[in-house]
Amino acid sequence: MRHNTQTAPAFISRRFFAAVSSAVAATLMLCGVARADLVTPAVASFSSEMDMLGRYATKTVDASGMSGPGNASDTHNNDSVAMWMAGGVYKGDHNPFITFDLGVPYHLQTTRIWQYNEVSFTQVSASNIVISVSADNVTFTPFSTNTLTQAGGTAFEPAQDIATDATGVRYVKIQILGTWDGAVFWNGGLGPNGTDTRYLSGFSEVRFEVVGAVVLTPLITTQPHSQTNYVGSTVHFTVAATDNSNPPLSYQWRKNGGNLSDTGHITGSTNTTLTISNVTTNDAGSYDVVVSNPVGPSPSDTATLTVLLSPLTTININLHPGTSFQGIAGFHYRVEYRNALDPSNAWQTLQEIPQLPASPSPYTVYDPTPATMPQRLYRVVYVP
Repeated sequence: MRHNTQTAPAFISRRFFAAVSSAVAATLMLCGVARADLVTPAVASFSSEMDMLGRYATKTVDASGMSGPGNASDTHNNDSVAMWMAGGVYKGDHNPFITFDLGVPYHLQTTRIWQYNEVSFTQVSASNIVISVSADNVTFTPFSTNTLTQAGGTAFEPAQDIATDATGVRYVKIQILGTWDGAVFWNGGLGPNGTDTRYLSGFSEVRFEVVGAVVLTPLITTQPHSQTNYVGSTVHFTVAATDNSNPPLSYQWRKNGGNLSDTGHITGSTNTTLTISNVTTNDAGSYDVVVSNPVGPSPSDTATLTVLLSPLTTININLHPGTSFQGIAGFHYRVEYRNALDPSNAWQTLQEIPQLPASPSPYTVYDPTPATMPQRLYRVVYVP
């Protein structure tokens, strides 16, 4: 059913485990090793596909053409639109690959492939492939190079199993090095039987046998951000995290290193979002959250809450007509004027400041109206 031209020695799995552990900076713990489970993956990426002919990459996981869910005894028919074919010269793809996402990290035992099995095109089925594995879809470790048996072109294409014993694997990339037609994708050359210069190749279906999901310490994907708010406003600190497993995560928000609880105007102290209502100056400080699972805790970055009494700290009327004021850089202000205290005399815009610059401070707005005016009143308005 298969011929491995290079069998991965045991130390490759150990070296890969170390690399993955370093990449995710977390302790990996194997959860249950009783039996292997069959995983139907998702397609994470691919180099090309013959979309104009319906040979989509997703066909390798949708079970179209399969006689069953993907067990070793299941076969695939020779319906061409139930297969993935790479683009070859049409897409400029001479070294096609497809990457699968197992959903969570696993102990990967077996990679199962059904060849591209279209009638009269069995010569484009893969002859040599390289399998690489990754925990994060960024850093891939080549695991093994293998030779596959040529597709038969009948309605009963068998599976070909490849031993891929590695721990902490979520993503598996399969790259086709050559086909049974003789096309060598690495250098674009043709083998002795090369009659098809289109560099077409692909697979019918791919499945994986795995053992137990690997639970990681929580990985914080969205950190809480520092904020500046005014007395009486409402503040929300939010965190998002994952541990690639089913057990629920727990959360504990802290202020200045001490655990918070839901009392008074604080809610969500053990949830993903901490809410502080009707903020006072006593709420100013440093906030973070500890996200935990059975493997261990992961503290978030620290976010600082700054509480201001007012959007403005000083307002001065200049001898030269106009006003100077100190506000918060980046905030929106409007300087207005009117010529009488009479309420019927409406305020007029002197200058709109959509984003107050950090410098100079105080910020000065001059009134071009001649100083001979009997009177002029000014005010600075914070625009939320």
